[in-house]
Amino acid sequence: MIVTLVTGKLRKKEFKLLKNKRICNFEILSVTIYNKKAERSPIRCTAYGKDAELMEEAEKGDTIVAFGTGSNMIYKDEYRFNLACQDIQIIKGSVIIKQESEKQC
Repeated sequence: MIVTLVTGKLRKKEFKLLKNKRICNFEILSVTIYNKKAERSPIRCTAYGKDAELMEEAEKGDTIVAFGTGSNMIYKDEYRFNLACQDIQIIKGSVIIKQESEKQC
């Protein structure tokens, strides 16, 4: 299991019901500069419950910061990093939108 924090621009999102629970599958594009060259990495993410509801407010191009557990999986015949989100923040310009957390450490 890989515990990670990712950030990137929202590319697309879709909502589903799974066993009467709302989920949001979305993809962000993370850009890393290495040797003066931009490397773009698409990252698939899944949000559950209140984090999925929060994603209703996100629009294409918004910056998403997500924390969770990740793994490599095959998606459309290629390996992709997939993050099961445990916490999400949406950044619209200079405004941060965050769900009030009921999680305890």
